[in-house]
Amino acid sequence: DYARARDLYQKGCDGRDALGCTNLGFFYRQGLGVTQDDDRARVLYQKGCDGGEPQGCTNLGYLYDLGIGVTQDYARARTLYGRACDDGNALGCNNLGWLYDEGLGVTKDHAQARTRYEKACDGGNARACTNLGWHFEKGLGVTQDYAQARTLYERACEGGFAQSCYNLGIFYGKGQG
Repeated sequence: DYARARDLYQKGCDGRDALGCTNLGFFYRQGLGVTQDDDRARVLYQKGCDGGEPQGCTNLGYLYDLGIGVTQDYARARTLYGRACDDGNALGCNNLGWLYDEGLGVTKDHAQARTRYEKACDGGNARACTNLGWHFEKGLGVTQDYAQARTLYERACEGGFAQSCYNLGIFYGKGQG
């Protein structure tokens, strides 16, 4: 019941509950029980982030990362993802790692990316385990280690990230790791 959830998230947000604001922002971003509105989502994510909710910072960072409803700003995304990562948000850590891997808003730095992926993977983000596995497979910021890459791909595949299952299949097909 999206309408009931929306009303309750709104009540929570009005009462300064940061997670309520973040969740309501998600509803506006996705158009769940409300008219889709990226600007409203941005405002609500900002309230969530300012209120100490790491997922609000991650979601707001994503808007800036991709330029959704805002001017694309990798430096702003980096700051928001960093804040979320520091507060234990695995998705924020993964996304920050990606910025370092690609050199978006930061100097390209595979070692910095690896550090963020490790934190995110340990926090249960299967995509981050895949990204970290890729680092070990290709020797990006680490010594190439197929066995470690395989272990990470297995972990991500078991976590439901299909790309890792594919990567793992290639490893088995080639006998790597």
